[in-house]
Amino acid sequence: MNQPFPPAAATAAGSPPAPRARFTGARHRAVRHGAVFFLLLSLIAVNLTAATTVFATAAPAAVAPWPNADAVNEIIDKHYVVADSGGWVLRCRVVCRIRSYKGKKDHADFKINYNGAWQRVRVDTARTITAAGGEIPVDPAEINDIPAPWTTTANIYAGARQRVINFPAVEPGCTVAVEFTLISDRGFWATELFALPDPIARKTVSIDLPADLPLALVEPPGVSRREQRSAHRRVVVWTTTDRPAEIPEPLLPAPENRGAGLQVSTFGTWRQTTAWFTALLPPATVTAATAAAVIDPTGTGTPADHGDTRKAAASVDRLYLELMARTAPRPIDLLDSNLTVQTPAETRVNGYGTPLDLALLFGAELAARGLEGELLLANHRDLVIDPLAAAHSPSCFTVPLVRCAGSFYAFHQRDLAPGDTGLAGRRALRLADGELLTVSDRHGGRHEEILTLAPTGDNRLGGTWQACFSGSPATDRRAEWRFQSPPEWRRTSARLLHDIDPQARTVTGTPVTVSGLTELNQPLEVSCRFSIPRGFEPLGGGRLTVPLPELPLPDELRSLPAHRRGPLLLAEPLEITLTTVITMPPELHVVRQPRDETRTAPGISTSRKTRQENDTLTVSRRVVLERTLLPAPGHGENGGDELSAVAAFRRALIELLRPENRLLVLAPAGR
Repeated sequence: MNQPFPPAAATAAGSPPAPRARFTGARHRAVRHGAVFFLLLSLIAVNLTAATTVFATAAPAAVAPWPNADAVNEIIDKHYVVADSGGWVLRCRVVCRIRSYKGKKDHADFKINYNGAWQRVRVDTARTITAAGGEIPVDPAEINDIPAPWTTTANIYAGARQRVINFPAVEPGCTVAVEFTLISDRGFWATELFALPDPIARKTVSIDLPADLPLALVEPPGVSRREQRSAHRRVVVWTTTDRPAEIPEPLLPAPENRGAGLQVSTFGTWRQTTAWFTALLPPATVTAATAAAVIDPTGTGTPADHGDTRKAAASVDRLYLELMARTAPRPIDLLDSNLTVQTPAETRVNGYGTPLDLALLFGAELAARGLEGELLLANHRDLVIDPLAAAHSPSCFTVPLVRCAGSFYAFHQRDLAPGDTGLAGRRALRLADGELLTVSDRHGGRHEEILTLAPTGDNRLGGTWQACFSGSPATDRRAEWRFQSPPEWRRTSARLLHDIDPQARTVTGTPVTVSGLTELNQPLEVSCRFSIPRGFEPLGGGRLTVPLPELPLPDELRSLPAHRRGPLLLAEPLEITLTTVITMPPELHVVRQPRDETRTAPGISTSRKTRQENDTLTVSRRVVLERTLLPAPGHGENGGDELSAVAAFRRALIELLRPENRLLVLAPAGR
């Protein structure tokens, strides 16, 4: 049996980690903006006494035309020196030519992301070179150090920081240049991008490390690589030139998954990676005697339930809900924190902590009741792990989970239902043995609606609307609705009615009702009775139209361009079911209805079915999205956009959203 919570262990020599790129997306993931040459470092390293390598003073590379570019990265040189201990020094030089006002806004500030808990930054030179060739150095007062903006909700635990350099006199036609040194003392891993929002004239990345230290890596295509070896050192150099700017598109995966990133680390296996993580844990946990009946004073979840799987699962759920009600998470990615981990006793006394702190407390409470939990780290970014697994980078896993009684429990945000993490389909690293698991949610993301419509005889329509949400859709709405005041809820109710029909109004005395806002182990349900001051829409010739509600798909899916360039990531599984029940007037019959159809394409399956029983017509529509990464067009089995997974997915969407596929036409008998 796997050890649920591994003891603290010293990191094996030569197996420490390094920094990571902070590009996030999706629902509860912050997207970082700023200078396009953000330092994309993974966060960590080990003690280091490194030789300083001086950059060559080669002239900037000739700038490729790119007439419409707002700025051009003429030179990006990054040189890593890794010590025998696994720590490292980075010397970096960036030269960027400003072409437009937007380029000025994007690059007047240069931001170096690092973690102050184990890294130090020194700005060596920073200056603006005017269009006339003059040089204006940056005043030391214009170099500032601030907490990383994305960690403000957990600033007492944050180690992530930014060194911000404000260049003087930045105008179109000038060049900004900076050289800096970053020293890290807890191990080596890094993510380097070879495609950025602005073109790259030349980028070079070199890693100088001991010859006997492993270098695990995943390389992007189209980047040249050369290697030199001596008796004691090994130097690997990657170079790219004349790289065009990346075109922004919706639903792009992380850069590492779209052929733009180099992922490297000095970890030879995932077990070595877990050794680094487990070394962060407290050396001892609370005993059963001190943990018992603290979070769960009623005594539920005792070992007597363990013989029955369902009772045991229910006990774990109660314990999780009680813990999340009594403690407040301070949401922060593990590698953005200062790596100070509280003991379960400290978290219990404080009443708050990082997601890792809460996971350790939950594990201790489980152990106090004779229940076994496994500690895992999951991926919280729009990143698909398997193509990058060979690099064994700790930056892939930053969100703690606990697995118990077959379910996964998360602590990175409030309002999560037991067994629903919002991370379904993502990979997680089990800290007991370094195995990769796939996270599954108990309910997944489900959105179900039933709409009934019936003429009331006075040229009005009446009906009911019922909606049921579970998994991520429920979490999103709970976060929005849970603490709304009565006036705020009235505005929310008006918006929900507008989505049914712009003229819909609730029937007097029956407002929009909601249940399950606080009962996190129950689905979230919304319902109302409404009236619309008109009948079915006239079409001419005595015919009437009944437009069916639109499927509530994410906006990004509705606007996929016809000629997409990049891959497409469906980050979260989602199942949407819409059922419309129409009471037919006796004098009318159906002359046109959506055809029954089932369609399957990469990442999506859809179905539509219409049935009539007496005077009741029911139209059921269903769409299921799966978490998947669809490769860029042109990567089909035989090449060509028409064969690509993205094109097939888009065709299925177009068919699903065609107006004629949600239109009913009624006519008097005999017409």
